[in-house]
Amino acid sequence: MTGSWAVACIWLAAGCAATRAAIDLPQGPGTPYPGHAEALAEAVGSCRGVRTMEFVLALRGRSGEASLRGRVRGAVARPGSLRLEGLAPFGAPRFVLAADPETAALALPRARQVVRGAHPREMLYALAGLPLDPDDLRAVLTGCVVQDPSSTAGRAYGSERIAVDLDGGATVYLQPVGGILAVVAGTRGPLTIAYEGHVRGLPRRVRVLVDGAGGSAGTDLTADLTQVRVNTPLHPEAFVLRGQGYTPVTLEELTGRTPLRELSGPADPRGSTP
Repeated sequence: MTGSWAVACIWLAAGCAATRAAIDLPQGPGTPYPGHAEALAEAVGSCRGVRTMEFVLALRGRSGEASLRGRVRGAVARPGSLRLEGLAPFGAPRFVLAADPETAALALPRARQVVRGAHPREMLYALAGLPLDPDDLRAVLTGCVVQDPSSTAGRAYGSERIAVDLDGGATVYLQPVGGILAVVAGTRGPLTIAYEGHVRGLPRRVRVLVDGAGGSAGTDLTADLTQVRVNTPLHPEAFVLRGQGYTPVTLEELTGRTPLRELSGPADPRGSTP
């Protein structure tokens, strides 16, 4: 997919973000830690219990050469369900992404366009440079890093930091927060993740770095989570986007057309949430 999507900048101002510091992870072999399974179970107990979550994200950072900033209302649910709405000061949302295990759609209410048929992972990558499907996004936002983490080995760095390798190749980094172990960082594939501000075991700030392919600029995105509600009943219709009367377009057409100008202008008072 070309670019990091300038549609990605639906909320956003174009331009390059300033280079930010890398996420600091322990280096070297460490000391073997035989209690890694128990440590992991303590650290991910809260995120493993998340079946549904509603939230508002305050986003800032960059994807490729574009700066990202804005607020997104969202919800995730097991299995494979996601809804994200790019919030505007007034009027219609700047975008709506809805996915369930069977379907996915991305609507641009102001342009009255809708993308269907693309995988949710492609849509999330287009929106924010994140190569994640809905269940992966839930795992990242809640601090589990991956779905259903299972440890294979562990090592200690000093008296507090523990690295736990997971089945499938990811690694989580644990340290005490408020008297209990918490996941404070992790790696999975091209992603490096840092967590802060834990409340009842779940992080309230998530920073994600994504390595760019072929030397291209990657993604550096920080999300502050507010209005978090966990395990409240969510109707399945919340994850279905109708978009009646919208013009069907492809993800590639949106990427190439770069509708930043329309989407960053005044809201259309006639717009409505699909």
